[in-house]
Amino acid sequence: MLQDTDVIPGFIYMKDEHTAEFMIHPKDKETKIDYRLIPLTRSVIAELVSDKQRKKNFNIIEEHLLHPDGVRLMSAPAHYAGGVSKHFKRAEQAANFGREVGLQYVHAHIRYIESLAKIGDDRAAHMLDVINPIQISEVVKNAATRQSNTYFSSSDAAFLDRYAAQDDFSLVKKGSIPVKGGWRIYSSGPGIYLNQLIRSVLGIRETKTYFEFDPILPRELDGLSVNIELSGRMLHVTFKRSETKGITFGGKTRRELLPNPYREGALFIPKEEIPEGQHELEILFTSI
Repeated sequence: MLQDTDVIPGFIYMKDEHTAEFMIHPKDKETKIDYRLIPLTRSVIAELVSDKQRKKNFNIIEEHLLHPDGVRLMSAPAHYAGGVSKHFKRAEQAANFGREVGLQYVHAHIRYIESLAKIGDDRAAHMLDVINPIQISEVVKNAATRQSNTYFSSSDAAFLDRYAAQDDFSLVKKGSIPVKGGWRIYSSGPGIYLNQLIRSVLGIRETKTYFEFDPILPRELDGLSVNIELSGRMLHVTFKRSETKGITFGGKTRRELLPNPYREGALFIPKEEIPEGQHELEILFTSI
């Protein structure tokens, strides 16, 4: 399907079993929307694309989908004509320009963080700050005043109506319109956020047989320490920047890596080598 394009379409519309059309793609003349976030990130997370295609995906995100308050689901909002649907249910019906309709959906931004970690981009830590309501105005300069002790499911550009949103959507990327938090007390959000903090940014994961350590940390977090319990082991883990990766434990340094098609993979250590109890580990990490 992608033989005549290097841009993954948002959707493929099958008119019949022999005829396919790209939707949300530069060739899409119906919706006039060029790019959709989720195929670009999820194809990398699932290792479905080559390293060359991965670079193309992230170039598109950087140029068209990344905004001061996070990534957006599409490069332009769905056309609004008084709530009459032509292509998309709900997206063309909603009068309110917020949440998925407003295109900055925090859950999708969190999966973007996961994709950054997958390729070893240490901006992943900064992208956690972008959606953290605590002192958000220090990170997102156009953030409107928000409640700082609740999770937000979206960051909504403060357009007065849908017509203004579709006419002036470029102001969001410029950071010249306020963005406000939407849908507070969203139950699954904090858990998903913490999962990415622990498993993707700190890179602490476990399988049935081994522990993985795959930190994607910026230089300024050199020396960071965390305490975590994994399968009956109380681990004090210190992250130190190095020219080469390694796990120092019990006076020895392991350097074996798991495969990753886009970069050096995760360090790992078999569970059987760490008995139950308290232990100190030093993780040597590299950063771009």
